[in-house]
Amino acid sequence: MTATDIPTLFSLLGLFLIMGFIADLAFKKIGIPDLLILIGLGILTGPMLRLIDPEYIRGFMRFLSTLAIAAILFDGGLSFDLKSIISGASRAVVLALSGFALSIISVAGFSTLILGWNIHSGVLLGVIVGGTSSAVTIPMVTRLSTLDSRVTSILTLESILTDVFVVVVGLTLMKMPLSFVDGSIVWALARETLSYFSIGCLLGITAGLIWSKILEVIYREVYRDILTLSVALLLYGLSEILGGSGPIASLSFGLALRNIGSLRPRPEHNAISMDIKTFQSQISFLMRTFLFVSIGVISVFDDIGVIITGLAISMILVVARYLAVKISLLKAPLIIKLKTWTLTIMMGRGLAAASMASLAFHYNVLNSSEIYGLAISVILFTVIFSSIGAVFEKLSS
Repeated sequence: MTATDIPTLFSLLGLFLIMGFIADLAFKKIGIPDLLILIGLGILTGPMLRLIDPEYIRGFMRFLSTLAIAAILFDGGLSFDLKSIISGASRAVVLALSGFALSIISVAGFSTLILGWNIHSGVLLGVIVGGTSSAVTIPMVTRLSTLDSRVTSILTLESILTDVFVVVVGLTLMKMPLSFVDGSIVWALARETLSYFSIGCLLGITAGLIWSKILEVIYREVYRDILTLSVALLLYGLSEILGGSGPIASLSFGLALRNIGSLRPRPEHNAISMDIKTFQSQISFLMRTFLFVSIGVISVFDDIGVIITGLAISMILVVARYLAVKISLLKAPLIIKLKTWTLTIMMGRGLAAASMASLAFHYNVLNSSEIYGLAISVILFTVIFSSIGAVFEKLSS
């Protein structure tokens, strides 16, 4: 399909949304994860039938993925009670840090010893595929009613943290040469990460406090829902411009609105919160549908070696993930330890990995073509693993 084939494009967009609804219904009723159906639909219309040119999708994939991150994280913030998130914060941080570090070490070792890459390319690939995706994890775990709220909080926070790690560390490594002798890179990463988090968090919370007051004034206005989403997108862009994290700003804004609104005694304010939540859920559904269909479209199937290597890396990441989960669950309550399998297999990679792999071309990184192909392959396999995990979790209830 060409960019000018508008009737075909519109027909496919309509089909994708209908299939997205059916996929969501299938997940709720019989436990078949919608992500598998959506990615499979993308594979069918892209690499298999060639109804959509993958290069056409890659042209706006970065825009789509960024918009999806902002909408999905804002919706995720609106879905979570702050008390439940704080209760799982320490374990989520440990899981994020240990999982990210072990993934980098294992993938870098595989890349240098088996693929013969230099250490910089190996570490960069490890960073790119080293974190779970909030766009994969949040929609999946929020619809698994069998999960304890503490497990949901751990998985949610961990995916958000590692999204930021992948972007910050990945960009830093692309911009500067990797040196294990000079410790300045460690301080640069620490400084960048702290700045990234603090600016985004401060903007999101401050805006949430202010906007909650504005909503009290405009609660009768018809367009307050889309206006609230516009503020979330504005915060995302403003935070990135100021050197902060757009994802953290969107999430913090949603969290602030949800938890400030829950304290209001007036019933009309609760109605506002429900209206906004319903609207944002629909936007999140729209973004998620197009996003995962697009991931299926750009999946690489012309090189069996890339597929096999991607599967091998994905299996290595499962082992690294299991070790990280065991570390994070030391002295954890039994009810959380019983979900070790779920915490391990909920490891889908996604937007951050795809975006960073694309940027490797821009910075002329050595082995950038191989990095991109392997990253997409790992995204596909880890999403499949997560979907299988979701099926078993629902069946175990």
